[in-house]
Amino acid sequence: MDTMTSETEKLPQGWSHVFQPSALGHALHAAGLTINTHLIRGHSPKRQGFVDVQFWPPGGRISYERLYVVASAMPRERAHDARLFIEREGLPSLVAWISGILNRDPASPVRRESQALRITIPASL
Repeated sequence: MDTMTSETEKLPQGWSHVFQPSALGHALHAAGLTINTHLIRGHSPKRQGFVDVQFWPPGGRISYERLYVVASAMPRERAHDARLFIEREGLPSLVAWISGILNRDPASPVRRESQALRITIPASL
C-alpha cells in the first residue's frame, strides 16, 4: 500500500509550517520508496523545531508498513531557514533512514519492530 495522507493544523498568526507535504512525497518518490505515510503538521509553542518520524511494521489489523510523521511549526521569522534545513538535511536524513529499514529482509528484527527518528532543527536557525 502506497499512499500519503496529510493533516495540517491551522496556525496562529506569526507561525509557519516547516515544509509542504509535497516536499516529503517528492523526497520519498525520488528515492524510489513506496510506503504508506501519514503526515501531521501542527503547532505547539512548547514543542517546536523538530520532525518526529516513526516506522511501524504490519501488525494487528494493519497488513502493511507505514510511516507516521509529525512536524512542528516554527515562528515565522525562523521558518524560512528551518525549511531550508529540512529540505537540504532533514528530508535526506529521513530518506536514508527509512531506506536503511526497507532495504533489509522483511524478517529482519529492525524491519519487524517499530523504529523512530527525530530530526531537530538547530536553535541557531
